[in-house]
Amino acid sequence: MAYLAFSDCLSHIGGPDAVLPDLTAIEITLVSDKAISSVHKLFFDDASPTDVITFPHGEIIISVETASANGQRYGHSVIMETALCIIHGFLHLNGYDDQTPQQAEKMAQRQNAILEAVCRKM
Repeated sequence: MAYLAFSDCLSHIGGPDAVLPDLTAIEITLVSDKAISSVHKLFFDDASPTDVITFPHGEIIISVETASANGQRYGHSVIMETALCIIHGFLHLNGYDDQTPQQAEKMAQRQNAILEAVCRKM
């Protein structure tokens, strides 16, 4: 699933900060809320858990606990919600940002479209 999502994400450059085409490796790490809270605090001065953190050197960290809770909230399985987190990370690496409501909406639309396309291919 990640490979299919990667191909779709790669074809949608979101801005000038795109590093995805130049990366030789991407590391995706699944962690607990406690672990992602520590990373969130260290790099963003926010100790709350979050679903996904992406670093421009190609590291994507996903809290499975938060993904599971978000999946329940939005009616997705933990697998689908984790896939959305992976796609979200790929899009960040390809120049997308979600700092403003407009950026977040554009990114959400793109990640949902990519997830739907991946599901159709499976």
